[in-house]
Amino acid sequence: MTGERIKELRKKAGLTQKELASGIITRSYLSQIEQGTVEPTYNVLEQLSKRLGYSVEEILSNNIDKDIGILEIKRNLKLCETYIVTNKAEKTEEIIKKIENTLGKLEGSPNTHISFYEYGLLNWVKGKYQETLGDFSIAELLYRVSVEKFQKSASSKELMRSLDSLGSCYTKLEKYELATQTLKEAYRISVYEQIQDITKVSLLLNLGIVHGRIKEIYSAIHFLTEAVELNQMLGTYFKQGDIYMALGICYMEINNLTEAEFCYFKSLHFLQITDNKKNEAGLYTNLGILYVKENDLDKGIEYFIKSLALYHQIQAPTSVINNTKIELAKTYLAKKDFIKVEEYCLEIIKTEKNHYFLAKSHELFGDLWLLRLDTQKAINEYNKALATYQKTNNKLSNQILKKLGNTYSSINDYINAISFYEKINI
Repeated sequence: MTGERIKELRKKAGLTQKELASGIITRSYLSQIEQGTVEPTYNVLEQLSKRLGYSVEEILSNNIDKDIGILEIKRNLKLCETYIVTNKAEKTEEIIKKIENTLGKLEGSPNTHISFYEYGLLNWVKGKYQETLGDFSIAELLYRVSVEKFQKSASSKELMRSLDSLGSCYTKLEKYELATQTLKEAYRISVYEQIQDITKVSLLLNLGIVHGRIKEIYSAIHFLTEAVELNQMLGTYFKQGDIYMALGICYMEINNLTEAEFCYFKSLHFLQITDNKKNEAGLYTNLGILYVKENDLDKGIEYFIKSLALYHQIQAPTSVINNTKIELAKTYLAKKDFIKVEEYCLEIIKTEKNHYFLAKSHELFGDLWLLRLDTQKAINEYNKALATYQKTNNKLSNQILKKLGNTYSSINDYINAISFYEKINI
């Protein structure tokens, strides 16, 4: 093993056997050492180490059992995989560090490379961990490497899973065209290979979500219903809470509020069973929106407050909390409870960096001042909203331009009104 390590370091240093042995031992003796037929004396090892630029200790300490190292990597990868499948991706951090530490020790050693399959699995695991940190851009890069490695290893099921994760990541990054293409490729593999397991359930869910995002609602419902049916066939409840929530959102989009409510409560049942508090809080927000649509404002407020309480309990990100606060402020505005509207909008403006939520708060303030018949303050708030929306969203900018035009018209300032109407991009 010592000879093998010396050979590795000699090649790394770009030395021939003759160059390394010169003045220390004969070339043939070095060859025997490298082949493992003889062990060098400490004195010889010290001189060879010095020429290679290493200490004797470094050569001996790095001389790990390569087979054991590879077995350890494989075992840890499987452990990470188990954590991810059971929704505990955050527990993989330390294990990933162990794997990379072992890989670092094996680097440059002959016949110790892990396979394309293991590299594919490692990058998928790392991608899943990055998603728990909310870094979807890094996750995307890792998933792309994972896909590439699995394509080389001819591992259809794992390739489909990595494509599913990549497609889902694209959706979160709002790259909907790439998401659709990637998920459809995964779907083709599932059909060709006749894969019918929880990986397929996840794929159907993600197909449903991306089709919902691009407003192909009936296609979304088709994929999500297929996911429910596959779970029933398998006798599992994998991501069933998420599936029913997505179905509820789809039915809301087509104004089928009865079916939406049914799906939301089915979702709540599964989310509570699996103790998924983050999605449970999101579900309460969705139920609040549903009841507001049904004009039951008090019931809507009840669910928004329930959502906020749970979000605060799990210390959810500010932007997630403020999304619910926006819905709450809109509902209080409909009830003409101006004090509550002001309270929630000010909270958002003080804590939020996201352009959308800041702009929406100023827009609601504008609506509030308009109802209070203070047109100048309304115009000031609408202008603040417009300045923020213009950084990110043309559609919402048009909405504010129209409100500004209408406000100026209401005070007979038709020159300014026309000026804002003309800026609307149709």
